[in-house]
Amino acid sequence: MKKAFIFSLMCLVALAISAQNYVDLGLASGTQWKDQNEKGYYTYYKAMNLFGDEMPTKAQWEELVKECNWTWQGDAYKVVGPNGKSITIPAEGYFPYVGERTSIVVDKGNSGHYWSATDVDELKSSWYLFFYSTSLEMKHNAWAYQQSVRLVKKK
Repeated sequence: MKKAFIFSLMCLVALAISAQNYVDLGLASGTQWKDQNEKGYYTYYKAMNLFGDEMPTKAQWEELVKECNWTWQGDAYKVVGPNGKSITIPAEGYFPYVGERTSIVVDKGNSGHYWSATDVDELKSSWYLFFYSTSLEMKHNAWAYQQSVRLVKKK
């Protein structure tokens, strides 16, 4: 009974790991991007505590913007890498912080706000990818905002 439980548990862990698909877009750095967002919205600290080294740096976001073809799909960008493989990055909006937590997602379907692991200590903020249908840029936002997270890994 105990061996069966341990075996079942190991199978579930293996299944969870295999469900995490990363896409090699053919980027010069070798960075692979997860094929979906982490579920939910995260403050910078929570994102770093949960995902740490798997969060993209500012440079990795900039490489993705520069080396890939971004096509607006109505509520997300289709991002096609140099090798023709692609990921979709949805416009998930964000939860602002205005003195206290809000319970309303702002701009869902219209804008994307994705944390990077690169912070700006003196401003208590972090760089993030910001986009609308007509623009893609790196900005920095206060750590208290709740934004989306997309993970990366190296080959």
